Amino acid sequence: MGTVTPRPLVQVACVCEKVLIEPDNVPTLVRVVDTLMLQPAPPSAVPTNLQLTLFVSLKSGETVGDFEVGFRLNPPEGKDSQIRKWPVEFKGGEHGAHLKIDFVLANPSLGLYWFDVLWGDEILTRIPFRLKTTTTSAPTAEAVEPSATTTR
Repeated sequence: MGTVTPRPLVQVACVCEKVLIEPDNVPTLVRVVDTLMLQPAPPSAVPTNLQLTLFVSLKSGETVGDFEVGFRLNPPEGKDSQIRKWPVEFKGGEHGAHLKIDFVLANPSLGLYWFDVLWGDEILTRIPFRLKTTTTSAPTAEAVEPSATTTR
């Protein structure tokens, strides 16, 4: 039996609007989203480009060496996109790598997208992202109740 290369540990994997990498290499994630609500509009007014950021933070654990981490987008229509790969270096232990990938969904469809984070040919983790439209009905005064808890 061959030796199995240890896999890195997933610390964070998300879609967000922006990632700021501070001078000390600490990331700040802005507006982490799993569902993006678009205002209802005629089909001609649906955005032709949607700009987002994919952020993945991996920790080495027992993994040491130079590797590639792949990403694949699975749109609602079901056909997988091309796999793109980025080089990463793992030094073991708590050391790791941050991957900040800015991307554009060209002519996006409404529905559920999946971003696969790949380690070789295996899925390390998956990130769901849904694109949908809001409803236009306004709440009535009777339907609105004050909330005592506002923390999340």
